Formats: sequence, C-alpha cells, structure tokens
Amino acid sequence: MKPEFKEFIEEHSTFDSPHRALLEWAFEEAETLKDAQDRLKEVNCAGCSGPAPIYNYEVAQEMAKYWSYIQDALEEYEDATGEYWTPKDGNFLQYVWFTYEWFASDLARKIEDALEESEEK
Repeated sequence: MKPEFKEFIEEHSTFDSPHRALLEWAFEEAETLKDAQDRLKEVNCAGCSGPAPIYNYEVAQEMAKYWSYIQDALEEYEDATGEYWTPKDGNFLQYVWFTYEWFASDLARKIEDALEESEEK
C-alpha cells in the first residue's frame, strides 16, 4: 500500500473501526485516490461488495463495540436526510451493513474533497 494511502487511513479512522476496515479494503487494490473513491462508492453489503468483516458472524456478536458507530451513522443519516433509518426486519446485521454503507459514502466524499484540494494547489 502506498505511503500516502496509509496517511489518509490514519487521518480518517481509528484502529478497529468500520472506517478503517473500509479504507483498508478500498486502498488494497487502488493505484490512485480516485480508484479508492470509486471502490467506496460501490459498497453494497447485500450484494457482497465490501470489506470481509461485515459478513462475519463475529460482528453480530460484538454489538457493544459497533453500537456507537451505528448510532453515529444513524444520526448523520437523519441530519442529512431528515429521516430515521430502520431495518426492514429488525436484523442487527442490517444495522451493521447500513453503517458500513453510510460510512463508505462519507469516506468517498472525503476522498473527493482531498482530490479537489490537491487540484487547487
């Protein structure tokens, strides 16, 4: 992985967070920031496009660890859309998937901002 990608990961995530899993997944095959951004835009948990931890049964067993991230994603979604998201069948894993998809979208936007910033220089 390129050093500048590692820097971006360090700046935009904490250890063992959904953000880090998403960024590491997006950058593992990326040649450019744009490649990583495109990969993040394609995250679709139900379609099996995303980092491996979101399919792991252990995630569902670590609800306490993920709950603060889930709450953050739900609050950000409500602030952005004015709607409160709820899963169709109340399955905890759907909350995890929503969180990963929401954060992927947000991280793709942050990469876009970084790309625009580098173009302005």
